[in-house]
Amino acid sequence: MAQDAGGGDDTGGDDTPPFTNGVSMLSGHADPGYVDGKRGDARFNNPVSCAYKDGKVYVADFDNGKIRAVDAETGQTSTVVSQQGFARPFALVFAPDGTLYVSTDRGPANEQGSMAGTIWRVDIAAKTATPIAPGIGRPRGLAMINGKIAATARWLTRFVRATRTREPTKFVDGRLDRATLDEVAELIGALVPFSADAIGALGHVKQLRGECDRAGNLPEHRRGALGALVGMLEARLQ
Repeated sequence: MAQDAGGGDDTGGDDTPPFTNGVSMLSGHADPGYVDGKRGDARFNNPVSCAYKDGKVYVADFDNGKIRAVDAETGQTSTVVSQQGFARPFALVFAPDGTLYVSTDRGPANEQGSMAGTIWRVDIAAKTATPIAPGIGRPRGLAMINGKIAATARWLTRFVRATRTREPTKFVDGRLDRATLDEVAELIGALVPFSADAIGALGHVKQLRGECDRAGNLPEHRRGALGALVGMLEARLQ
């Protein structure tokens, strides 16, 4: 809810106040729901991010599992994507050619997990979304860089932070072993399309994996290599 210059509030409904020169509600209501329509009639359920193009604001309606479009002048709201398997949308970005890309917390079939997460290509005219990059770790941000999609993954961010504070064992359940390296390899593999450094890093992880003993433990003198590897990736991806 936003307070306007005249003291009214933007709570939606039939008494929705007019737009002001200050901050005004574009569309929606204090109560959650799923309703398309006029500015004061529309309902969202946890809208988490938006992107603007050609007079419309595209909204990731997280808990409704939909992409909505709001007219930037009138607040009229419609649904762009509402399909089976498309759930918990978060980040949005437009490519230079006008294509909309969206990240979701779930897999293409609504799968859950630490590495669940998908980038979708949206056909606005057809109102459909097509998965193009599944299993990339619940991406929380998208950006277009030199014609490629750059994504920040929530799971990877947590792993990098834990490792950079020299407490990797706290995040990986007290282990620095083959299973941990397999998890790291899966994460780095998801970054290969976005970073040339990830290819070399993946080879390094495989080398460390090969140095584990029969019980799967990484030799003591090689344990610092894991933190150095993730630190290098973090620096390159900034």
